[in-house]
Amino acid sequence: MGLTGSSLDTGNITAHGSLDGPDYGTARGWAFDPANPSGSVAVDLTLDGKPFETVVANIYRADLEKAGMGDGCHGFALPLPQAYLDGKTHVLAGFISGTSVPLANSPRDVAHADPPEAGNAPRVDRLMPRQAKKPKGQGPPNTATAPEAALGGISVIIPTYNRGAALEETLRRCAEATGGANVEFIVIDDGSTDDTPRRLEHLAGEIANLRWTSIPNGGQGQARNIGIGMASYELVLFQGDDIRPSCDDFYRHHVNAHRLLPQLGVAVLGKITWPDSATERVNFVMSHVQGRGENQFGYYSLVPYSWLDWRFFYTSNVSLKKSAVGDWSTNGFHKSFRAYGWEDAELAYRLHKQSQGGFRILYTPAAVATHHHQFNVSQFVERQISVGSMAKTFLQFHPDVAKEIGVAKLQRLLGSERKDRAQCDYLISMIEGIKAWPKVIEQRYQLGSQNWHADLLTAVFELCYLQGFVISHEEPNANYAAAYTFILERFQERMATAASFEVFGRFPSFTLT
Repeated sequence: MGLTGSSLDTGNITAHGSLDGPDYGTARGWAFDPANPSGSVAVDLTLDGKPFETVVANIYRADLEKAGMGDGCHGFALPLPQAYLDGKTHVLAGFISGTSVPLANSPRDVAHADPPEAGNAPRVDRLMPRQAKKPKGQGPPNTATAPEAALGGISVIIPTYNRGAALEETLRRCAEATGGANVEFIVIDDGSTDDTPRRLEHLAGEIANLRWTSIPNGGQGQARNIGIGMASYELVLFQGDDIRPSCDDFYRHHVNAHRLLPQLGVAVLGKITWPDSATERVNFVMSHVQGRGENQFGYYSLVPYSWLDWRFFYTSNVSLKKSAVGDWSTNGFHKSFRAYGWEDAELAYRLHKQSQGGFRILYTPAAVATHHHQFNVSQFVERQISVGSMAKTFLQFHPDVAKEIGVAKLQRLLGSERKDRAQCDYLISMIEGIKAWPKVIEQRYQLGSQNWHADLLTAVFELCYLQGFVISHEEPNANYAAAYTFILERFQERMATAASFEVFGRFPSFTLT
């Protein structure tokens, strides 16, 4: 693939890019602005002359970095609409967003065809967001392996807190999904005040391979550490109390994957979807955060059976060898993460740094489960604030991950020279007003009725994450005015490059506030 692209030079704006074409139903390409090598360029895509999507080119590609294009995070990949995957020829075109300047190799004819046989399929690297580092070497992640005999079964660790009824449904479904594998279920009741203990005592009489204990409330990480201490098998699976297997051989898929990959530095990630149930409606927020928004799980961009890094250690459905951590009580999940967010990634990052050759995660979508947890805007806003707050805890142990978790610039601004704090109340009121915007739309039963609503949720949920990071800072001399101004400008940038631009026009600049 050549990296020569068309260019735009209008006044002080420069950008160029290329349309690489579809790859089995996915439009791929790149766009780069040499005047802003660390920024992202938006690209307008059309199909058969009709606007299709505006995509931000922010995916890492090694060839772009090698060609001198900043950090290489300037690629894009977007699935084509299902209606166009009909075997007929269609015309795909790409333009630097907001201009009539086409990308190189644009327009081009596209015709969807069935993917090649598995043995002849081209290698496709996993898509990585801008904050991600380059993938490490592809050698074996660890020379140490678990003996075959030790992988004869799996211990399922399920922490729970005040979700007795949902937990009972989950455990009954889990007992049906062993697929002939040797499975034990270990439930850690993290100080529940509802009827969880009573339900577990009753279920233990029905499910022979269920063990449980109650502990004082200390957070999910501590509960998992205690659960592993009770585990009989070398192979352990971390599962949420609201995650229910979709297939009857769910656990066997995890066991089989580890038998093929016995290295201690390998984990296996299963897939999570929303349930297809008339009693559990998937609203627009839920569809967005687990879909293209990827605010909760990043499955939307994952390639099946690809290698992932530490950021994808989702303890809702992930397994690894117990021996990957020497002493779980002292070196397992860190007890400092008392609120929701980052405790699983922090453990995986430590394993990545400690393991010879790194720590890798194999995405195995055959181990698919459904997530039974309703979300609305308000609930997910609070979740994002919590995740942002725990990002500060993450950085206390690993200051080097600021860029990967998207807070590097915000951290620098907080540490810059303190300015007039009188602005802060005004800036915070603007942030709270923005957070109320999607809530009002949702309350009027209109969320999802307009194309730009997805862009709004993406921008608002990022704003809440960054606000949570600032709230957790608790340093009186920090430059909060600069931090809140950045958060508002980031929101403005998100919306100005989104489809909502056509509805609202340009958003006002916050630099004068």
